[in-house]
Amino acid sequence: MTQVTTTSDLSFLDDSDSGSVTARVPVVNNEDGEDVSGFIIIGKDSKEFQELNAQLRIEGLQKSAKRKTMIDASTDEGAKTLHRAISSSETRLALCVVTGWFGFSNKGEEVPFNKELLAKMFAKKPTWQAKVLAALEVDSNFTKS
Repeated sequence: MTQVTTTSDLSFLDDSDSGSVTARVPVVNNEDGEDVSGFIIIGKDSKEFQELNAQLRIEGLQKSAKRKTMIDASTDEGAKTLHRAISSSETRLALCVVTGWFGFSNKGEEVPFNKELLAKMFAKKPTWQAKVLAALEVDSNFTKS
C-alpha cells in the first residue's frame, strides 16, 4: 500500500539558496516528442524576479502619479496604451527569468546564451515567451525534489 504525503516539507525555509531552483522550458521537440531546444528559467521566488517585479510596480505607480487623467481602457487608444504597458512588463519579466538555454545553434555551431538574442527570439517567436511565462506560474517547477 502506498502512503500518501499529507504535509509540505518546510525545510526550504532554512535554505538560503531556495530561489535558485531552475526549470527547463522546452520550445522545440523532435518527431518523437523529445526536447530539442528551450530555456532554463528561475522562478518567482528568485531575487531577480522579486527585484524586477518591485521595480515594475514602482514604475507603474510613478507613471500613474504623473498622469493628469486615468487611462480609459474603454477607448481604443486607452486599451492600446494598457496593452503596450502590460506587454512590455511581461517581456521584461520573461527576459529576467531566463538564465540559459539549450539546443540552439546557428549553421551547426552552438550559440552561447545571450540576452539580446533572447529578446530577438521572443520578438520573432512570441509563443516562446508565452511558454516561459506559463512555466513561471507552476510552483512545482521550482520545488527541489
